[in-house]
Amino acid sequence: MQTDTRKLGERAIVLGAGIAGTLAGRVLADHFERVTLIERDGAPDADGYRKGVPQAKLVHGVLRSGLDAINALFPGFEQELIERGAVPSRPLRDTLFVDQFGLWPRHDVGLEVPMLSRPLLERTLRDRLAGVRNVELRGELVAQELIAEGERIAGVLCRHADGTISRELGELIVDATGRGAHTGEWLRRLGFALPEETKIEVDLGYAGCFVRPRRTPPFLGALVAEPPPTGRFASLVQTQEGERMIVAVAVRGTDTPLPNDYAGVLAIAERLPHPAPFELMRDADPLTPISRFGFPASVQRHYERLERVPHGFVCIGDAICSFNPIWGQGMSVAVLEARALGELLEQTAGDPVALAALPGAFYAQAARIVAAPWQLSVGPDFAFDTTRGERKAELRSKRGFGRALGKLALQDPEIRVLTSDVYHLLKPLAALSTPDVIARVMPLLDAER
Repeated sequence: MQTDTRKLGERAIVLGAGIAGTLAGRVLADHFERVTLIERDGAPDADGYRKGVPQAKLVHGVLRSGLDAINALFPGFEQELIERGAVPSRPLRDTLFVDQFGLWPRHDVGLEVPMLSRPLLERTLRDRLAGVRNVELRGELVAQELIAEGERIAGVLCRHADGTISRELGELIVDATGRGAHTGEWLRRLGFALPEETKIEVDLGYAGCFVRPRRTPPFLGALVAEPPPTGRFASLVQTQEGERMIVAVAVRGTDTPLPNDYAGVLAIAERLPHPAPFELMRDADPLTPISRFGFPASVQRHYERLERVPHGFVCIGDAICSFNPIWGQGMSVAVLEARALGELLEQTAGDPVALAALPGAFYAQAARIVAAPWQLSVGPDFAFDTTRGERKAELRSKRGFGRALGKLALQDPEIRVLTSDVYHLLKPLAALSTPDVIARVMPLLDAER
């Protein structure tokens, strides 16, 4: 973080005050005199939910790498989550996991991630951001279009709750409005090319609610999924603050509608290849109505490939890449991108030329951050026959290696820990293809052929 009093500009503006926007606001505060977060939603409701985040009432998680990055931006953040009720967990020990390889053994390897609701995470982030003196959050303000001055985005036109329009100007505009961002439309109107998109259609839907179990379950979380290629259903269970659990079922494809009541959720859980989630749901009391959320496609927007990007403007989080939420990567990738943005701002050292080049440098760095989690999610998604998208020629060999690696991890705790570290983005994807790992995988790979 910046250690002297130099600032890069008078004002930075962040569009969106979710996870990505809040963390972007934190890193920008070190480099600009004022930071304004512009959020279309008003205050959260009594339970902490925002209208613009319909998926907030379903299961959420942050990877270890994401938590580490948040702790660096807000020291003591994770401990504060626990003090507010988040439940410490060690995923490899405390989560029952059943997939195409069967029931995974549970090991205590020390990696800890708290379980909590989306509102608890957002509320704690916002409370910490409120303590940053030069950051302001303005709600019920809707971004309408960008204001350009030549090659630079100089601000944004915003509509207030009373219908009036204001010009909000700044030296850097960050778009953190999520997967539904209007960025492409705005930039096209200004004459900028749209980025290429990679789209993987997963047609995934969730339905679930909060419950209170009538007896203490033997695990803190569970994920049970039907195996590919024809599997359609999965169940997710997670302990939450307030002595509750959140339960959900996931449905792939468009041939089966999402359940809209608890009986429908139970019916799907009952058919899965392990009875534990169903038994927990059956012996629990629902606390909230069923919430449903559909996710049609993972989308990566390749801003890093554009030859011409506007100065003074960057996208972050889901506005760059939205991941299939079943893999739990989106929030952590947004955190890592925010950290990268802060590092690049630090490197500008007040140089206007470097600041003008920042968007291109940031998109290149964001593409590197996205690369591993994208592969870690797209590969498993393509194992299912409902997934649609470009299946590259090397996909078959990668899937074969992935299956053999999974079988090895099932047997070998050391490989299980390694795969967990890669999944949590603590180690690079290349760690799974070192000569030692390949030598251990090859006998199982040969057996598959």
